[in-house]
Amino acid sequence: RAMKYGFFVHYVWGGSAYQATINPDGSVPVGLDELANRFDAARLAEDLASMRVEYVIFTAWHANMNCLWPSANMNQWLPGHASKRDVVGEMIKAVKAKGIRVILYTHPRDGHDLTAEEQAATGWGPVFDHAKWNNFINDIYGDLVSRYGQDILGIYIDEGRRNADYVDYERLRKTIKAGNPKLMTLQNFFGNAYGCDLAHVEFHPPKDFNVWKASSLPAGVLIGGNWWAAVPKEKSALRFSAETMVRYTVLKAGISSSAGGVAWAAGNYSGGGWEKDVLETMQSVARYLAPIARTITNTHASTAYTTPGESTFASLQWGVATKSTDDRLEYIHVLKPPSGRVLSLAPPADRKLFSSARLVANGQPVRLSQDGSGVTLTLTGTNAWDKLDTAIELEVSGAMPFSASTFSDDFSRENRCWQTAGGNWAFELGEHCQSNTAGFGNTAGLLMDKWSDATYEFDFKIVDAGNSAANWAGCNLRKTIPADHFSVSGYMIYFRANGQACLHQEPADLVRVNSGLAFTNWTHVKITTSGPGIKVYLTNSAIPLIEFNRATNTVAGYFSLTTGGTHSHFDNVTITPLNTNLPKRKF
Repeated sequence: RAMKYGFFVHYVWGGSAYQATINPDGSVPVGLDELANRFDAARLAEDLASMRVEYVIFTAWHANMNCLWPSANMNQWLPGHASKRDVVGEMIKAVKAKGIRVILYTHPRDGHDLTAEEQAATGWGPVFDHAKWNNFINDIYGDLVSRYGQDILGIYIDEGRRNADYVDYERLRKTIKAGNPKLMTLQNFFGNAYGCDLAHVEFHPPKDFNVWKASSLPAGVLIGGNWWAAVPKEKSALRFSAETMVRYTVLKAGISSSAGGVAWAAGNYSGGGWEKDVLETMQSVARYLAPIARTITNTHASTAYTTPGESTFASLQWGVATKSTDDRLEYIHVLKPPSGRVLSLAPPADRKLFSSARLVANGQPVRLSQDGSGVTLTLTGTNAWDKLDTAIELEVSGAMPFSASTFSDDFSRENRCWQTAGGNWAFELGEHCQSNTAGFGNTAGLLMDKWSDATYEFDFKIVDAGNSAANWAGCNLRKTIPADHFSVSGYMIYFRANGQACLHQEPADLVRVNSGLAFTNWTHVKITTSGPGIKVYLTNSAIPLIEFNRATNTVAGYFSLTTGGTHSHFDNVTITPLNTNLPKRKF
């Protein structure tokens, strides 16, 4: 969970299947043993250390089921498919000596690369022998983990389908855990993590960095010609600049629920070395990160300032946040600095109190101010925002007292209390607006407090219903996290452009009625919640349009505005708890 910066290395003999790892001059090794004998473990370890990565994913076997250790089990099933040299063991020893953790890449359903004779020997083929194939792969995995299971962090399992049609994953998990119960299993995600501890995605970014999505899953991102060395040394295969990679590394580190962050990927040549510019670029990334490394490596994503999965650089307001594993330090990463010297943040979602702030790169103090409306950070002296990432350390001194307060906001000024997720939210002419008609479940979550039994009121109008009269705008109540999608937590009260009013809790609407209203004009909404009861009133009517008395979630939660496929405007939000003898907050 705490590792955020790694490297993914394939070193592969493709056998009869296809050409894989090449020599630096573009020629191909003559066989598995030549590839193995040319492997330079010490050089690889030195290179990875110069990149300053926390972990490496390295090939145990891939194409054509050729494994890089002298496996007697493999030679019993497929003679000649195991190297005589123990590449895996030497790699682990060399890399661990540099303080880098090892995950071994494997592929349990690569039988399509075998010859017809080899498929018959292992159970693959037109008539698939499920028991035989699984006996085969469990023998190989059993050998792997019995040899190396105590010396590695985990096993990476590749896939290719979203259904477990070839592999008995429950059995495979038991085989792996028998070698070491603490081994992490990491599944290449094709829609299912099967029996693995974590899923992992292979991310192929578009050219425009602004729209690179940062998944909540750990990601491998290819920076070379292919996942293994495939381009001769004289030709550059580098896909991205060091600056782009630094920014994405920081973005991934701050994504909620993300473990493993990003593993940049390129292949090692037969005999050692990398495609042109790969090593030099990774070393540049390491130099950029060095002054602020402790705010990225061995950290957790922030719970004070959360960034949801699938966020992009373009969707960020100012950046992301991480925190130390003991939760005593909060790290603010300013990827999109303000025009002046002052950064204004919303109140921490986990109600942290901060006692001091300083720049991580040089230790210089940052002026800190915190009250109920949020946190203000001001650069001092000659300090300026870094062009890539300004990391600010906040020392945690305690927590703000919790009390559900009365809240109101007429949007007469921009308010830091709203955390957006998805869509294009903006404060315009005293209104809070969301103009993207492409997304569903775009939210602006209120960070101030949690409410359970309360009266919620707001005005809204649908400016553009997009491509369907079934598109909507509304709000969410009793959410676990302010930025949660409606499918994750809480209740959603929403209003379709066709006049329908709906109360929703995943997986379906609880109530759906016709209002007879055109929501293209300003409409006043009033919602009351009391225990299992939820009532919805429109246009100041004394009679509820929706009355529901079987709500199962009655715990306090967050409030958010939300849209689905519409350009909508909101105004005059007020929330009044049933216990009105509480502090009032007006914005």
